[in-house]
Amino acid sequence: MRRAAGDVQDLNGLYQILSLLGEGGTGHVYLARHLRHRRLEAVKVLKPEVAQSLSARFRREARAMNRLR
Repeated sequence: MRRAAGDVQDLNGLYQILSLLGEGGTGHVYLARHLRHRRLEAVKVLKPEVAQSLSARFRREARAMNRLR
């Protein structure tokens, strides 16, 4: 995450981070606005120390959540 103009948190130029929703052992979940699609989404940011070991599991969870829409 980086700070953009006006002290707004930005994630890879795709999301505007609005607030922290929660945190746990694997990372933080933020309420964010997708800048291209103009919708609110929950974005999970994994802690670096667990990102590699959980990346396959996280992708499966993301696919499952998308199917629920």
